[in-house]
Amino acid sequence: MTDAPPLPTIDFYERADCPACEEARHALQQVLEDRSKRGEPVARIRYIDIGGHSAFEARFGYMVPVLVAGSRQLSLTTSYQAIARFVDSVLPRVV
Repeated sequence: MTDAPPLPTIDFYERADCPACEEARHALQQVLEDRSKRGEPVARIRYIDIGGHSAFEARFGYMVPVLVAGSRQLSLTTSYQAIARFVDSVLPRVV
């Protein structure tokens, strides 16, 4: 039996006092809880506030909330369905 590859970390770029970021954070939490209930892998989430970080501000500007995993990126969404599709695209699923 071979070991499964490590799960990617999903970076969640947000800004303080951002209602859309808060909504996306809640949707992401629900997606991860639903995956866990189904026995599917759940990645580690790294929350990053872009405020005051010029490199992140230049990269993401007003596109927050942004989810990034490897080369994949999802910007400006708070939709459970869109976030679930993104997470499913970067994590293995139980069939």
